[in-house]
Amino acid sequence: MRNLVTVGLALVVFTGWASPAFAQTLNDSESSGVGIRLVDVPEATKDDPRTFTSIIDRLAPGATIDRRVEVANNSGSERTVRIYSAAATVHGGRFDAVSGPSSNELTAWTSFDHESLLLGPQETAMVTVTVDIPVDASESEYYSVVWAEVRSADIGGTSVVQATRAGIRMLLSVGPGNGSPVDFDIGALTPARDTDGAPTVSAVVRNAGGRAVDIAGDLTLANGPAGLSAGPFAVQQATTLAPGDSGEVVFTLSDELPNGPWDATVSLKSGLVEREASATITFPDAGVGETVAPNESPVLLITLVSSGAVLLLLSAATFWWLRRRRAAAAAALAVDGSRAAASVSK
Repeated sequence: MRNLVTVGLALVVFTGWASPAFAQTLNDSESSGVGIRLVDVPEATKDDPRTFTSIIDRLAPGATIDRRVEVANNSGSERTVRIYSAAATVHGGRFDAVSGPSSNELTAWTSFDHESLLLGPQETAMVTVTVDIPVDASESEYYSVVWAEVRSADIGGTSVVQATRAGIRMLLSVGPGNGSPVDFDIGALTPARDTDGAPTVSAVVRNAGGRAVDIAGDLTLANGPAGLSAGPFAVQQATTLAPGDSGEVVFTLSDELPNGPWDATVSLKSGLVEREASATITFPDAGVGETVAPNESPVLLITLVSSGAVLLLLSAATFWWLRRRRAAAAAALAVDGSRAAASVSK
């Protein structure tokens, strides 16, 4: 089993009305009545902030992992808490989890040492989450969520109950070795003004690696009218992208900002991976402005210039060597010709 470190971060909580499906709304764990937090993360990934709030790992077929979570009853009365896993997907820049129990490959591989807890007011308990990867598991990314859920009694004699749940995401990559690294790149930037006239900037992001990424970051503006600067402005909502997917991150800026032009710099990160892109943008008076490609990276330009210089030197050296060789060959022919002429005259 891998070395683990202990962490302690609260996670998001969802509430919903069940009959039979759940609608999800964001809530606070202390006021909602149920909470869950991840206790263990692998020692090797403790520097990655994503592993403090989600179960993220790369596993070989046949591997088994255990992760402890702490479940809390934050209410003032005794509650029964159900623990279960549900299928999840990553699409459209979102990590979407099914509210009730549902199945996919990862949920079938997941088990718990406690599937139900009876907790007193403000009481907590540890639950071990075990994932057993089959030896014949396909090389892929798998997503699910671990839910801790409490339900009310039937409301007014109906079959409708209120359900409150807190969840921890699971994003597991299965395959031999370390797999493809995490990577993403930033594409075109589009300035705009929303219906209220507030300026916005959207940036296209592409997952260029082999693992799902959670994109967050900020935007800064510089060299605006009269030398103005503004920001940083944070991403409105983190964007989750599966390998090969593209999506947009959006920044909403201050209403007072003039149209520009501005030198915009987008700084994004997912875990330990950081990327930056810059471009000159101008906000429209209304609607969507001109989409602009980011400036080429100085590192890339230096690489291209260096590569060009190396090619030029190689070409010059080759040309010099060929000239020397041709001159030597011509001299040798001249000597042979002189010897032949002298032999004939004799």
